[in-house]
Amino acid sequence: AFWGDTCPAGFAEVVDLFQVKQVAPARGQWTYQTPIIDWLARDAREPFFLLVHEMDLYDPQPPVPEADLHRYVASRDDCTAPGRNPEQSLHELIPALGLPEASEHLIAHYDGAVTYYDGVVAAILEQLRTSGLSERPVVMVMSDHGNDLLEHGTMGHGTTFDSVIRVPLIVIDPALPTGGLQIDRTVQTVDIAPTILDRAGLPIAHEMTGSSLLPLLGLR
Repeated sequence: AFWGDTCPAGFAEVVDLFQVKQVAPARGQWTYQTPIIDWLARDAREPFFLLVHEMDLYDPQPPVPEADLHRYVASRDDCTAPGRNPEQSLHELIPALGLPEASEHLIAHYDGAVTYYDGVVAAILEQLRTSGLSERPVVMVMSDHGNDLLEHGTMGHGTTFDSVIRVPLIVIDPALPTGGLQIDRTVQTVDIAPTILDRAGLPIAHEMTGSSLLPLLGLR
C-alpha cells in the first residue's frame, strides 16, 4: 500500500494523502494518523509493504497543529501568520527581525514540526504493537533531503550544504541487537530500495545503482 502524493508504479492500494487531508479531523489532530492506523488494523497481513510519503514538514498542508508548531517558539508575537508554512512566514519576518533572530524562529518552527511527526510515527509503531505485528516487521525511517534554515542565508533545499544532503536513516529490525547500533558511515538513499529487497529475500534489479546495507548492519 502507498500513502503519499506521488505514487510509483506497482502498488496494489494507493491513497492520496492530499485527499485524506481535505477530510481530515479538526485542526489540532494528526491529519492522516487515523486512516493509516485503520489500514494497519484492518488490512495489514504478512507479508505486506507499506510506504508512507509525507512532505508536510517543510510545507504543511494542512498546517502542523499550532500548539506543536510553536512548541519551541519563545514569542508568538513575531509570527505574522501562525499555522502557515514556517518558511513563508519567515520570509516576511526577515526584514523586521534580522537574519539571526529569523533563523532562530524558523528553527523553532521546524523543531516543533519534527516533534509533531515523531508523534505520528510513534502512533503507527504503537498500532503495529497493538496488532501483534511489532516483533516481525522491518521499519525504516528516512528523509530524501534536509532543509537549510537560514544557516547559510538561504531557506529550502537547493544547496549542497550538509544541512541539506545529510539525512537520517533509522532501521528497526528484529534481527538487530536489542541495544541498537549507531553506524557512523555515509550511505546513500539509492541504497534503500536494494536493502529492502535484500531483506525481503527478493532479487535486486540489475538497473539499481545502490547496494544492500545488510552487510553493514551485520545481517548478512
